[in-house]
Amino acid sequence: KKIGRELVVHAFKLWFVIQSPSTPATIKGPLIAALVYLGCPVDAVPDMLPIVGFSDDAGLVAGALAAAHLYITDDIAAQARAQADALFG
Repeated sequence: KKIGRELVVHAFKLWFVIQSPSTPATIKGPLIAALVYLGCPVDAVPDMLPIVGFSDDAGLVAGALAAAHLYITDDIAAQARAQADALFG
């Protein structure tokens, strides 16, 4: 999948929130589900469709970010950007 850099940054934020010991399990579960869906090749809206293909992925990540926002520290945001920079060059 070729998805936008910002979506990847947000996915990394979710990943690092999941890894954080201060994040409660009740938050981690839905975040894990969101990342699994993001990586799944079968989507509600096929990614190959122009313009709308990633709308379900983006919406799901936005919802997960809303649930995780209290746990996204400056350090987690910086880690996410660094990982995206390493990935995208």
